[in-house]
Amino acid sequence: MIDFKTAQVRRHRQNIERYSRLLVTELTDLERQYLHKRIAEEYAQLKRLEKAAFRATAWQDDTRVEEMASSSGLAKVSASPASKLGTEPEIHHGVAGSASRLRC
Repeated sequence: MIDFKTAQVRRHRQNIERYSRLLVTELTDLERQYLHKRIAEEYAQLKRLEKAAFRATAWQDDTRVEEMASSSGLAKVSASPASKLGTEPEIHHGVAGSASRLRC
């Protein structure tokens, strides 16, 4: 069964297609302006739905990654204020007090 969000996206796409087909017919300037306005509105609503779906998916993916990392003991990246400024994040490998360095 198609969920509500998918039905909304489909409806907006169908409306955009229908209005686009109407634009190739003989119309007055006022009718043409109305259709352009409706296409822009439908497109904006479609993009809003797609953006919301992307945010929800990204949030779910982040949550899954965090859950997998915490359950398997993988390295975790801290969200320190320095990492928000664009510097390298601190990586904690889960071993308390160990500082391993690579020598070349």
